[in-house]
Amino acid sequence: MKLLCLALMLLAGIGTATAQQGAPAAPLSPGSMLSGKSVPVTPVPPEVLASDTYKSLVADLRNGGFVIYLRTR
Repeated sequence: MKLLCLALMLLAGIGTATAQQGAPAAPLSPGSMLSGKSVPVTPVPPEVLASDTYKSLVADLRNGGFVIYLRTR
């Protein structure tokens, strides 16, 4: 059993090393949030921050289980 676990760990390591040697990642577009440039953001109004709906949304997001997809122009 120990030999099987060791073999699986070695195969996983080889697969990871092979994947890292693949083609380089595509360059980031100038408007990408990952490019390191700041993006202007409109502040959330205080009445929204104080609303029960907003507080419920934040609580749900903190509990997890959501996928948040952001798209730039």
